[in-house]
Amino acid sequence: GFHDVCKGCSVNCCDTAYVIPDIIAFKRISGLLGIEHGEFISNYFQQEKLAAGLLRLEPNPCIFLKHKICSIYEVRSLICRFYICTPLQGETEELIYKISWAGAAATQLYAEKQGLIARNQNASLSSFDMLFYNLLNDYRTTDMVQAFLQANDYADIPLALFLPENDN
Repeated sequence: GFHDVCKGCSVNCCDTAYVIPDIIAFKRISGLLGIEHGEFISNYFQQEKLAAGLLRLEPNPCIFLKHKICSIYEVRSLICRFYICTPLQGETEELIYKISWAGAAATQLYAEKQGLIARNQNASLSSFDMLFYNLLNDYRTTDMVQAFLQANDYADIPLALFLPENDN
């Protein structure tokens, strides 16, 4: 009921964004939909990316965008929560992306360990997909990802892990 600003959005990130939900949002969205994680992946994620072992919600527009409004707003991913219609730069932007990437890497790792997707080293990926794949790989063994995997809620994840003096 309070989405009038969203309806008038001219940035339209929801129309094209490359969204890999963080693990907490992944579980919450699946729960909201009332489906198992595997069914969530097969019904809501881009099939060509899955074939390459990479998660990405169906884009163009986001599969959850209905009449320019997010239909899963209360359980949306961190990258969507962090997006604000104001340019961000410097340390704030770095912090947002570090947290979002750790959460996305946790989802990727969780899906692999559960046998929901398979890492396909021989898959043909675009250079953009390779960028995402390599970033996820850079994060997968960090304490930041482990914190996401062990958390039940965002409040369970220590923010200190993401600050520059604690880079791991």
